[in-house]
Amino acid sequence: MIIREFEDADLFRVMELWNLCLPMDMLDDVLFRKRILLDENFNRELCLCAVEEGTVIGFGYGMKRRVPYYSKGTEPERGWICMLFTAPNRRREGIGTRLCCELENRLQSAGTKEIQLGCYSPHYFVPGVDAAAGDAVNFFEKRGYHREEKCFSMRKILQGYRIPPEILARRRKLEAEGFRFTRFSPEYETGLRSFLMANFSPGWYRNVEILLSEKKAEKQIYICLSPDDKVIGFCMRGMDDNPTRFGPFGVAAEYRNHFLGSVLFCSVLHDYACQGIYFIYFLSTDADGRRFYERHGMECYRTFFHMRRRL
Repeated sequence: MIIREFEDADLFRVMELWNLCLPMDMLDDVLFRKRILLDENFNRELCLCAVEEGTVIGFGYGMKRRVPYYSKGTEPERGWICMLFTAPNRRREGIGTRLCCELENRLQSAGTKEIQLGCYSPHYFVPGVDAAAGDAVNFFEKRGYHREEKCFSMRKILQGYRIPPEILARRRKLEAEGFRFTRFSPEYETGLRSFLMANFSPGWYRNVEILLSEKKAEKQIYICLSPDDKVIGFCMRGMDDNPTRFGPFGVAAEYRNHFLGSVLFCSVLHDYACQGIYFIYFLSTDADGRRFYERHGMECYRTFFHMRRRL
């Protein structure tokens, strides 16, 4: 068995093994190319296959920024192991350990001092290590990775959705005070950009830029406007070109705890259902976010640990 860099001829072998090992995160060749091979930071030296007699029996890939990510820059001391798995019938033979060790060494040689698992932005498949995969959690803990806070994946079926009466009453009250909840229109582009830069991460800004450039913003972005016509909240769908993927979603800090988020969220769900979108999901929120979404009928379907290691 050897560890070597990914070759184009490995694509379908890797995909077959990926979908066998990761049934909750399956993909096809289009997604593999788009989110891994065509990522602007992709480096073949960090995309590794374990191969025995021409058969791929393990795979792992990492990322290190070469292109600045908005205000985060290149994060020179940070690297990611985005995915790592071995064939089910070949586990506990040290294959995963060799793949992980090789990725760590290569990341360290490139200047990395801290490795995070899974949550590389913008193209991640999982936000961390699946808490239900006890063997995976133990594997990384033995290699010096530490559990941090949990994050949660959420989903909801929207067929037959109705805005709760109490939320409708809140909306009428807020609208009487001058707040508005509406789909995005081009006149608010500058205000939306400023709002995102002031309140949220560069990834949120990037997601909006994509929809703006693809002429999808007016259908997929929703905003909350203050009485003085400023953008103070927003949400969207369609990350990674998936029409059912919800988020990001947020309200400016000074306007939280006024039910603006609840009204915006429920109004958007109703609009989705009217468009024939009967299911939404997203990959990651924290414990406070989980409580908010559960109050509005979403369910948690997966739990992850954020994990990292200082080299």
